[in-house]
Amino acid sequence: MADLDALAYALSDLLARCSPAASRAALREIMRGLQQSNRERIAANVDPDGKSFAPRRPQRIRDKKGRIRMRTKRGAMFRKLRNTTRVTIADGVGTLDFRGSPRIPEAHHFGLVDRVRAGLSVTYTARPLLGISAADHEYVRDVLLKHLTE
Repeated sequence: MADLDALAYALSDLLARCSPAASRAALREIMRGLQQSNRERIAANVDPDGKSFAPRRPQRIRDKKGRIRMRTKRGAMFRKLRNTTRVTIADGVGTLDFRGSPRIPEAHHFGLVDRVRAGLSVTYTARPLLGISAADHEYVRDVLLKHLTE
């Protein structure tokens, strides 16, 4: 969180030096870039630190005869979720969050306990979905320098 606070402080100081229109344009470009990088990171199943997400747990399913067997889904996680990020910019503040109910993303992001079906509770492994990586810091710096030199 300290990196995020330092980035916010630097952003507010640099954007205060710009005209209101230029600061809005810079903030809009920064937030869209962060949205895109988070979307790509979620699609690649990688957290902001560059580590892979924990793999999916096997699911118990019943076959036609009523026997329980384990099945592991393959492929990328959060296929629908990565397309629901939303950027909000108001009063010089940019926010990146999820549309609709944030219950499922919060449960995965923080590793919380959630009810899945018929009262069954599951403790999820923490999989940080939204965040700022080192490459994002570089991107923000480059965008700010570009807008300040114009």
